[in-house]
Amino acid sequence: MNIRDLLHRPPVARIFKILNRSVFFLMCTSAVQAQMLFGGFMVGGANYQGELQDKYFTLRGVSTAVGVSSLYAFNDRFSISGEFLRGTLTGSDASPDGRNRARNLHFVTRLYELSFAGRINVFNSPEIPFIPYVLGGGSVFHIDPFTPDAAGGKVYLFPLSTEGQGLNEYPDRPLNKRVNVALFGGGGIEFRVTKKLRVDFEVAFRKSFTDYIDDVSTTYPNPNLLYAAHGPQAVQYSFRGDEVSGGDPVFPAGDQRGNPGTDDWFHVVSIRFRYPIFDRALEMDFPRYLFRKRGWPYHN
Repeated sequence: MNIRDLLHRPPVARIFKILNRSVFFLMCTSAVQAQMLFGGFMVGGANYQGELQDKYFTLRGVSTAVGVSSLYAFNDRFSISGEFLRGTLTGSDASPDGRNRARNLHFVTRLYELSFAGRINVFNSPEIPFIPYVLGGGSVFHIDPFTPDAAGGKVYLFPLSTEGQGLNEYPDRPLNKRVNVALFGGGGIEFRVTKKLRVDFEVAFRKSFTDYIDDVSTTYPNPNLLYAAHGPQAVQYSFRGDEVSGGDPVFPAGDQRGNPGTDDWFHVVSIRFRYPIFDRALEMDFPRYLFRKRGWPYHN
């Protein structure tokens, strides 16, 4: 899939149409005000919600995420940002509170995401050194889920078509896509730490348009068809209930494996550090900072 095809596929086209309109609106509202361009990086944690993790927000399963970003402030109220993020998403039926432990599925995927967002400051007072904000936008992300084998190696799940994806007998199950899109929203608090340094604490939730981040969505396929198309390994990693004590040794063809009614989500909790690259001070007299030396004026 090339970039041109991706940008013209719904809902990607809708996402970028909204983003273009948002950028135009922000440019219009900032015509007479000064601007600032920030560069920075983020560190935090990423987690997912789906068939192997049914809580929308939990610390269990959180994995490290890092990224680089830029933010352009049109004025003291509106800004847009772009970011590249690398993280990990994981889920397991073997978690202590797992409701499907007998299903015995597990996945890990590296996450690569390119996102764009618009941000609105709830308020921005020169007398208060912090700024609450809300944000929303869209992203394009890459996944390739795998599961460990008995020797500790990686078995990538998409090539196995564990639910019969791509088989003629299951026309409603197309092959999984490694590149997908998401809409996201969230909020945070920005701190003016010094005259230059900004630190944000942010939480943002991504609503993806795929149910296969975890490689689980619908029902178990016919094992004979799966075997004929992809071999014994596909059958082995489609049904793993026979690997746990007291598990069913019979492949449950046609039984429910996941919930096709909801797509998967993921979220990122982060600390973000920003520093101005282009600095034309915003129209704010005597802004306060968390730290300043004696005699250091508040304004630039």
